[in-house]
Amino acid sequence: QFDDIVETGGTYIYYTEGGTNSKMGPAQVTAGLMGFSFMGDRARDLKASDLETAVVIYVEDGERASLLIQITPQGESDPITRYFDSTDKPRYDGDEYTVTVGDNGTPLLRLSTYHTTENDLQGNIKFQVYELSDSGEELWLGQFGAMAGFF
Repeated sequence: QFDDIVETGGTYIYYTEGGTNSKMGPAQVTAGLMGFSFMGDRARDLKASDLETAVVIYVEDGERASLLIQITPQGESDPITRYFDSTDKPRYDGDEYTVTVGDNGTPLLRLSTYHTTENDLQGNIKFQVYELSDSGEELWLGQFGAMAGFF
């Protein structure tokens, strides 16, 4: 779904990266999460302070959204990459924009931002990130750092 959304006209693309040589800041700010178990077994015990590099890309066309997260643990050269697709339509509730993303239709994360203007995302945003438990509870994980928007 990620590539399909990118190729659609009228797509929002938000990007941030972090690492030792990144002008956007450290990986710990880019993917400032308390845990990455939702990324699979290899990332089960990782937290933001364990990252050497991080890339987060969010794309949205008004109806669908997709999230790419790529993290590289310190001392490793092989990154962990995972795509998440929206499980429902992105929505605005007053000034808040939210979207739930997951894998194969199973909701895993809820992203939320107040960086909106009149039901539109601003040029730079930060997402608060919540992990969704099997029972439907939202557990705050942290945030993705400032993401630059391309329209």
